[in-house]
Order: sequence, then structure tokens, then C-alpha cells
Amino acid sequence: MLSVGAKSTQFTLQNITFQPNYGGNPNSLYVSSGTLVHYAIDPDALKLWGLSSATFTNLTSATAYYIYAKCPKNGDSGTIVLSATAKTVEAEAGYYNFLVGVLNSVVTDTNGKNPGRLVSLTYGSSTINGRFIRTGRIESSGGGKCYFDLDNDEIGGVIHFVSSDGTTKNVSDLDQIANETKNYINNTLPGILNEIQAQLDGQIEQFFETYDPTLTNAPAKDWNTTALKDEHLGELFYNTSTGKVFRFVKNGSTYSWQELQDSEVAQALVLANDALKLAGTKRRIFVAQPTTPYDVGDLWIQGSTGDIMRCKTARTSGSYNSADWVKASKYTDDTGLTNFINNNFTPTVNDLTTQIDGKIESWFQYSDPAANWTTTALKKAHVGDMWYSSSTKLLKRYTVSGSAYSWTTIEDQKAIDAYTAASKAQDTADGKRQVFVTQPKPPYDIGDLWLTGGKTDGILKRCITKRTSGSYVANDWVEAVYYDNTQTTIDGGIVTAGTVQLAGSDASIKAGITGEGTADTSVRFWAGASKGNRATAPFRVLQDGSFVATKGTITGTINANAGSIGGFAIASGRIGVAASSGDTSGSGLALLSSFIKFSDSYRWASIGTNVLPASTGLVGVGRFTNKTPNSYGTNYGLLIEASGAMVNLGIVSKGAIVCDSYVADYGISKLLPSVNTCLTPGDATKPTLFKLMPRFIYSNSGIGLPRRDSICTVLGISNYTAFAVRITIICDRTSTQTGYVCGRNTFVKNSSGGNAMDSNYYPYRMNNNAGNETGKWNMAAGDIREFLLVWDGSSGYYAYLLNIRE
Repeated sequence: MLSVGAKSTQFTLQNITFQPNYGGNPNSLYVSSGTLVHYAIDPDALKLWGLSSATFTNLTSATAYYIYAKCPKNGDSGTIVLSATAKTVEAEAGYYNFLVGVLNSVVTDTNGKNPGRLVSLTYGSSTINGRFIRTGRIESSGGGKCYFDLDNDEIGGVIHFVSSDGTTKNVSDLDQIANETKNYINNTLPGILNEIQAQLDGQIEQFFETYDPTLTNAPAKDWNTTALKDEHLGELFYNTSTGKVFRFVKNGSTYSWQELQDSEVAQALVLANDALKLAGTKRRIFVAQPTTPYDVGDLWIQGSTGDIMRCKTARTSGSYNSADWVKASKYTDDTGLTNFINNNFTPTVNDLTTQIDGKIESWFQYSDPAANWTTTALKKAHVGDMWYSSSTKLLKRYTVSGSAYSWTTIEDQKAIDAYTAASKAQDTADGKRQVFVTQPKPPYDIGDLWLTGGKTDGILKRCITKRTSGSYVANDWVEAVYYDNTQTTIDGGIVTAGTVQLAGSDASIKAGITGEGTADTSVRFWAGASKGNRATAPFRVLQDGSFVATKGTITGTINANAGSIGGFAIASGRIGVAASSGDTSGSGLALLSSFIKFSDSYRWASIGTNVLPASTGLVGVGRFTNKTPNSYGTNYGLLIEASGAMVNLGIVSKGAIVCDSYVADYGISKLLPSVNTCLTPGDATKPTLFKLMPRFIYSNSGIGLPRRDSICTVLGISNYTAFAVRITIICDRTSTQTGYVCGRNTFVKNSSGGNAMDSNYYPYRMNNNAGNETGKWNMAAGDIREFLLVWDGSSGYYAYLLNIRE
């Protein structure tokens, strides 16, 4: 395939004209307003810009100008601009500059007079693919006036056609010949054969009127008994004015005309209506010299060496008069047409004309209907009947030659096409298919119809999947439209095709969409392989809704109840191995709605709403076991670290912590009070507030017992939560001075001279008689003081002496 034209030029201009030499001035150009429609710049949709009109004056005679449509990327209004230099499409930020064409420099005639400019339009593209050429306009490069404007469906200029005998005809000559020929072939001869459409199957009657049927107008008004109405069930009514098709149906005990939406039924009835119109005219066709009576419009086919004549003067009696007849067409001297008429149509004309007003039955079935015509009378009654074989797709007519009756194959394609359409409609017309007017319930079969919605806004659907029992399944039904996957159809905004392939820059197929195949495993979408290898493409979507993707990033909601993810099994309600929250053995990951667990032969870690075995009768939300054989190392059950904050809490519990071994804390805070200073440890004391080792090397230095709010902070509790905690103070053995420990007092001053520790934020130090001690308690190297700090959550904060060593 050869494609000429850049992506940026894939546009057309609507209602825009260019007028160079505007007002007789070669240096003036006028451009009318209109619309630019771009087909390729937006991969998802057409892009339209309205272009305003523009007038350019004072152009330089010796300069040629590029004509651009300047269109904003985020707007819908553009302008026509001229440029003496070329631009790229996206040379200007926020705009496209689409090249429309070139305004040539001023040229004159051979005498240097009559200056003027020409406009050469260059937008659009041309594609040559096999024997197809796709372009916008074809015109002469040598100044000829003939052109083919394919975008606007226009051919211009003087066109002559040379026939095989060397004579020349123009368009008007051929148009007259074509119209006369078309009129004869389409409206006269085909109508004779199409008479077979007068009755679709010989069993159900069709009515053709200019109104919609009701129970009070013809024909149903005369069906005045239930028996009569039942006899007419399934019969069809065609409104020749609107094209609507109705079927006489019964719903419960109610009879009505139901409008059908099936286009194939309508098409068959249109053919039948055309046949009835022809039959109603009762035109004669003579294959020998006519005899009276004959009427205006009757035809006379004179044979392979003659013409087709048409009666212009009616004669009811007497003898034939040649002046009554004229040629029916000026084109009957064409040998091919004459052969077509005489050899294709004439053999059946005599027989058909004798039955136009009679009864011709049409049979749509696999088996030979003549097998039941066992008597001469029956056979004679069926002469002229048509049989369309659903298996062989052959159209045959029942004929008699002497005393021999047989089926003669009809070769006329127009008749075959008519019967093909009638055959498709037959499933509805012959009553062998169900028609649902409410949501279908099984059993239903392939070909059954369902009219959804109301009388005027309903959609006709047909069954594509048989279901004998169970419930209705939406995917069993599709719109009752026949789609040919060997053709590509564009209907408004819908493109219908069997396969769409995407070719890569290396000229090979990279991805595609196809409707081929009917199995659940048939590939519908694929990427990363050719069409032939689509079954193993790295990405593919199958008919049953499953898909394969070797790579992918998916955001949004995913619902899966089977398969695997990352090597972990997926099942209903879980990811990983099957497990119960109370299990005590088993290996692998299990993620369920109520718990998650990791386990192997020696280790178990689980968290959930209850992860204790049912046999214990207990409820626990966490379970961690480590029984790894390890004779020389250490096994950890939980390893917790909390750091980086002012206060770091590894475990906070509102229940008891019980163990059969030990709970030990080994942190100790070392303090160095300055001279004449009472250092009160607070929540910034690290690593612990509850084991302190002061070193007294300065005179009059001491340690104050911690504030209650500092203790609440390090415990992670509120200031109004009561507590009782143990604090141990050990005087460093390297101390060289005697220091002290104190609680609430009046001798420690703040920077303004007030009492720094005289509030209930500091504990009274209690003596053995429950008296308040407000003085200093000296400590020297090696001394130990141990207190129980008790806060009642309201106002009382005390330090009870637990242990002393001096």
C-alpha cells in the first residue's frame, strides 16, 4: 500500500472558498468563513474548528505565500494566516498550523500584462492499496477543465464516452439510455418473476394497505368468531405508506396486531407488495406478433434478432396494427442486453404470465415438497410453485413437459436474492418460532424473537443460544440484525467488521480485534502477536470473558474468586492455603476475612478475630509461636522496636502481661546535677525515668522526684489517670560529694525567686508514719532509695518509701 500525505494534512474544509486577485488586485486574497474537519489529529474523535473569514492586502508580488489554518489545541475557533516561510505543525505553543496550500507569486501573460495569482491546495491525502485509490480530488495537470471531486460527490467538465464502434456519447445521452434500460429491467421484467413473492409460504396470508390495522378495520373486522380469529393467527399486514409490518397474535384471550421490527420480514413483504402492484396492472407480454385485445404499456419481445416493443395505442378487437407499437427503449440494439432479456427471462415468461393472478405456493424446506403430490391433479395444481432449498440454497420451479412433471432450477440471481430474503423471514412468518413480548423464559430456541420495550420504541431481539430450562440469560439474546463478518460496514457512528488488525512500524501485525470463532476460548482481543498467533499472544481476551496478560498495571476494583496471584491460590473468601483460624498445624500463607496467618513446621504467626484453637475455649486475636530447633542461638517470639520520638512505647497494654519466665528492663539513666542545682528528671530523660543513677561531684546538688505529668507522658496515659509506679535512685559509686533527693518543697526556687516545686505536680515524700517530708534526704556514693510514686488521678501525689540502703 502506498499512502501519500502527512497525518497533519488529513482534513477537509467545508464551505470555504479562496478568491485570489480579490477585487481585481493580484496582491489581495479573500478567504470565506467555514469549518475545518480534521480526521487524524485527535486519535479518539473528529476535531472541528470554525475558521473566520479573512482578507489579505498589500501582498508582495514576487513572493509566494504558504496558507495555514491556525487552530488552538484547546479551542474550536481558528484563523487563516499567510506566511512567506514554511512552519511545522506545532511550531507555535498551544496551536496547530495546518498547511492548506500555497498562494503562488504574481505571474503575467506573454505580454507582461494581466497579472494574477493561483492558489494550489495541498491538504488531504491519497492512498493506493492494491487496486483501490482513495483521494479527495482528481484534476488535470495540463489545464483541462475535467475534474472528479470525490469529497463533494461531483464530476465537472465536458466528458465524452467512446463506444466500441467508435461513436461518441456525452453524459446526457448515456443518462437517457441508462434510465430507459433501468426502468425496463427494474420495473417490468423482474416484476414478472418477483410475482412468486405474492405469498411467502402459501400458508399465511399477507395484507397490503395504506393504514395501520386494528380489530375494527379490514381485514380483522370480519373475523367475528374465535375460530376465525385463530385461523388468521400469524398473518402479516404491511402498511405500504409507512413501511410498518404487523402480525396478528393472541396474548391470553386477547387478539391484536403486533408491530414487528424485523427488517428481513419487512424486506420480504416489500418484494411481495411490488409483485402485487405488478399483478394489479395486468400488463401482457407477447412473444409472438400481438393479437387483440392489447392495452397501452403491454410489451412485445421479438426474439434474439428483434426489439422490445411497447404498445402506445390500445385496441380491444380487430387485427394487429403495427402503428400501435413503438420501441420500448433506444438501447435494445445492444446485443448483450438483448441476449440477457431473451435467454434469461423469455423461457419462463409464457408460463408465468398465465399464473400472475393465480396461486403460486412457495416452499422453504430441506425435503422435496413434490413427494406428497401423488396424483396428476395435485401435480397440475402445483405447476408454477417455487421451492427454495434451505440446505442447497437453490431456487427451483415446478414445471410440466408433456406428461412429465419436474423441478427446474431458476438461474436468475434477482429471483434467488428475493427468495433468500424470504427464507430468512420464514422463521418468523411460518409460526415455527416463538415471539416473546415480555422477558423470555426457557425453553427458548435459536431464532426465537423477543420484542422489547413498547410498540414504537421497542427493539427486536433474536435468540442465539438455545436454553431448555433454568432462567433467562441476557447474553442468549442479541438485536435481530444479520452481520456479515466478511464485510466492513460503516453506518453512522458504527463500524461493523469481522476483523480489525493493527500493523506496526515494522510492517507486521501487532494487535487486533476479531469476531472469528464461536467457542468460549475464541480470542476476541489480542496484542503482542500476529493474527495467526493470537491464541498465544501475551495479552488476549477470550469469548468467555477470561483474559491473559503477562504484564500489567491495574487500578480500580478487581473481583476474583479463583486462580492465583503471585503464586498464591485464590478461592472464594481467601488468598493462599485453605485454613481455619483455630488451626494448630499446616504451612503457608492464608489471608481470610477474619484472620491472616503465616506458618511452617516450627513457626506460627497469626492475627485475627480469634486465632486460638476451639479446644481451649478461649478467644485471642494474636498468636505467635517459634519452636525452631536452635541449640546455641536465640529464638525470638516478638522483636519490637520503637524509637525516634520523644516518647517511644514498644508495648502498651490494658491487661495483664503474664509469662512463665521473666520480664526485665535493663535501661538506666545517668544524671550529673550542677552546683547548687536540684535536677528533676522529666519525660526527656533517656532511656528511662524509673531507674536513675545520679553522680554528685558538685556541692549542694540534688535530685527531685519526677513530676506526675512527666510520668503520664512516658506511660502514654492522660494526666487524670491514676498510677502507681516504682522508681529506683542509686547514687553513683564515683560520687565525691553528698547530694540529696527531695519531693515537694519550698527551698528550690525558680528564676523569679518563687517556689519551683511547691505544687501537687511534685510528690510529697512520705515517712514511715505517713507524714509529709519536705526537706532534703542526703545520699552519698553507693546509697539507694526506692519509692512507689502514687497519683490518685485527682489531687494526691505521694512518694512511698519502699527500700533504703545507706
